This record gives sequence, structure tokens and C-alpha cells, in this order.
Amino acid sequence: MNESGMTGKSRLLAAFNHEKTDRIAWSPLICGYYTLDLPEPLKGDDLATQRAIGCDILERYAITYRPHIPLGVPKRSLWQIKSDEFKFGNVKARTIWKDGSLKRHFETPLGTITDAFVIDDTSPWMMFPVEHKIKSLEDVAIYQYLIESQQYYSTYDYYLDISEEIGDEGVAATIAPITPFETLLEVEIGMSNFHYLLHDHPREMRELMDLMHRKNLDACEIVAQSPAEVAIIYENTSTSNMSPSMFPEYVLGYLNDYADIFHRSGKWLFVHMCGKLRSIVNEVGQGEYDGVVDIAPPPTGDLDLAEVKEFLGERMVVMGGIDATTFASLKPEAMKEHVWILLDRLPSIEGVILGSGDAVPKGTPLESLKAITEAVKEYSFD
Repeated sequence: MNESGMTGKSRLLAAFNHEKTDRIAWSPLICGYYTLDLPEPLKGDDLATQRAIGCDILERYAITYRPHIPLGVPKRSLWQIKSDEFKFGNVKARTIWKDGSLKRHFETPLGTITDAFVIDDTSPWMMFPVEHKIKSLEDVAIYQYLIESQQYYSTYDYYLDISEEIGDEGVAATIAPITPFETLLEVEIGMSNFHYLLHDHPREMRELMDLMHRKNLDACEIVAQSPAEVAIIYENTSTSNMSPSMFPEYVLGYLNDYADIFHRSGKWLFVHMCGKLRSIVNEVGQGEYDGVVDIAPPPTGDLDLAEVKEFLGERMVVMGGIDATTFASLKPEAMKEHVWILLDRLPSIEGVILGSGDAVPKGTPLESLKAITEAVKEYSFD
């Protein structure tokens, strides 16, 4: 089916609504992991890179809220900061920048906890963690104090500027907070120590997660009241770092609470699940969120796009399908053939967006991404 005058924006919105489109929507996850390695004038410019590809633009990081206390993983925009100190309530934070590494100290009336990050060529966008804040049960109380002290503020003007710049070329999506389970596992404790603490101290860890969840609800309210129509939670769900039983026990209920907030405001909420999902796909399908994005087939994940469409596609938007290893290895003509084979397996394209299984990786030839744009325009579902 050839294009019939739909814009990138109208095509994506139709896909979000499970409506018919002139062709399959195509929108890879383009971010600093890829664009920071590109030559000028595309270097570090996600929007310009999507325009160069010719895809349906889905700008992923149009932020609508920020925390007063910066607890997460620093992105590249913070790499240039000098050593600094600030105070918020009874929390004093010190950042020490030295020889390509960033050390942060969070001082509270209950004590001090620290984390550290380094710049690494393999992680060109987000800094790579080398020390987590929570190292023992004693650190949990200090971290709880930080969470209790945390407050958020809106940044709607930033979103409006990006949305206006995109216009009819696509959609500006904003970010919602990830669940406490994934925050602790990925960022604040680290995988091994998190599982030890959860096993040895389940009551204390549940109390911490419930506290973090209440704060996340505050952030979600700010995001839901923003001009953004679409929010994405970058959950990175995968059974490679949790047992299948943990998703319904520790994650699903929190996600459903966030979805309820966005739905009350008439917004879409999607969840980024870029890992292995086969053993929890039924539980994933019980979510109240509107879709699962950046789905990865093997070897990174374990479900291809056609399978996810079969499992979830009747009620959820599904997005992704091209693995990172494919981007890195296939030349343009081979990429087109790969995409056509993938599309042949789809039962329908309503509610489907072709994209990348997690972020497009560093080193992917721009011509290979342009070849996918050509492939989706040339392919006919008639």
C-alpha cells in the first residue's frame, strides 16, 4: 500500500489508536547512544537524525518534569559540570568531577551515601555506574530520607518548544518514572546486591518500594497534566535480571497505578520493554498501559514482533522488532530484505509500529536506517 498523504504525526496517532494507516509506521529509538557518534551536523541531534532517516518522528525525551534532588544516572548534559554543591531542605549534595569520573555525596541528618560514574566509550550517552548508593541495609534508611525529601517541578515549556519544532512530522513523547523495582535493581543498588537485599529483608525493601511508588505518583500527576499526549516509562523489563514471578509481584501493580493516572487525563502510556519477555508475556498483557515499545527479538530479546502482535496486539500497541545486532551487521540492501521478511510475518499492522529492539546502536550506518524507510514505503500489505 503506497502512502496516501498521511503525515508522520497522523500515522503514529492512528497506530496508537489501532486504526488503519497507509503503511506501517516506522520509528526507531534514536538517542545519544547513536547520535553522539555521528558526524556534524547530526552529532548529538536526535531530531535532525530522525529527519535524515525519513522515519515517522517520535522524539523520546521531551522532558516535562524534573527532580529537585538528582538521584538518577547522569546523562551527557551533566558531563561538563564542575564540582558543585547544593542544598535542598535538609539534604546537601556534593558533586566532584575529576579525571573523567563523577562522584556524588548525599548528606542527610541520618548519614551520607555516595555513588560514582565514569565516562566510557561503550556508554557514550549515560554515564556508567561504578558505585551504587545503597550498599547495605543501613544505607536503605538514608536513601529513604532522600526519597521522602524529594520533590518535583514541571518543565512544560521545554516540551512545547520541541513539540512545535516537530509539527506534523511526528510526535513528541515525554518520560514517566520507572518503577521502584527497576530503579533499585538498575540504578541505586545494582542487580546482585538488590536481589540479596530483597531476599534477606523483604519487609524493609517492600516499604522502600512503596515509598518510592508514592513519590512516583506525584511525578506522574505532573506529567499527566502536561501538554504531552504520550508518555513512556523506560522500564527495561527483562527476565534476564528478574525471575518471572517478580514481574506480577513487584512491577505490574505499580505500572497499572501509573497508567490509571495518565488515562484519567486522556493520555497514552507506553512501557519500554527491551529484554526477554517470553516467560512473562501473559502477565505483561494484563497491564493497563497502552502498549509495549522497543521489543527485541533474539538474540537481545526472545520474542519477535509478529509473536508479540499475536500475544498482545488486540488491546496493546506493539513497537520494535529489529534487533540491535541487525542494525550493526546488515548492509542497506540486506536490511531491506530483512524488513520485508519481518513484515511478511505480521498478521496486520493496526496498532503496530516498526522500530528498534532498544536503542539503535553506535556505528549503525545511516544508510541502513534510510533503507528501512525505503522498505516500509515500498512494501504492500494489500
